[in-house]
Amino acid sequence: MISFMKAWQKALSRKRILLSGAAILALFSILLGYFVVQPVLAHFGSVQVPSYCTTSVSHLPRSRDYIIPGEGRGTLLDENTSTAVVVAADYGKAPFLAHAYIIDKASERIIQTFDFHNDIVDAGFDGDTLYLFNDKLGYFVDTKSGAQLHNILETDNYRGLFESNGNRFVQSDITVSAITSTWHLIVRHHFHMSSVAYGCYLP
Repeated sequence: MISFMKAWQKALSRKRILLSGAAILALFSILLGYFVVQPVLAHFGSVQVPSYCTTSVSHLPRSRDYIIPGEGRGTLLDENTSTAVVVAADYGKAPFLAHAYIIDKASERIIQTFDFHNDIVDAGFDGDTLYLFNDKLGYFVDTKSGAQLHNILETDNYRGLFESNGNRFVQSDITVSAITSTWHLIVRHHFHMSSVAYGCYLP
């Protein structure tokens, strides 16, 4: 009888361990889905790139002109209260290059510069973090210091330039989840993106 009771207790202990493990696995799966999968599948808006837009000539509006300190004139892509993102590109020239300047507005100082081989540039702000994309390749910048941020884990639904029914589009918003290098959680942050593509400004 004692042996039977001991065996029964051991069986119950194993069952509890298995149930606890299953519960933890289910919770982890739910959190993983919410944190990683849902941002990738989140709904997004888009803006069509007009068919006349090419890199042979600039169609960037003069109303968006912005003086880049020490560099000359560029096009204001996006800004918040402290930081401006300005794009300049060599339209009609070969080799073609585009430049994104991150400018501290108070000091009128360039705090970071990026050089790209095309002008598909997208930018949006989430607090003090700038999300800058060259098409599908993302760069994240601390707008207080200009330093690039490298997240431990980052997932988003941004697809840059894409085609649908023979037309070109750029995505106009983004949903992001991340674990930052300081272990800060960013959970499903959603914000607007402004774009330049093929010589056209796409707000």
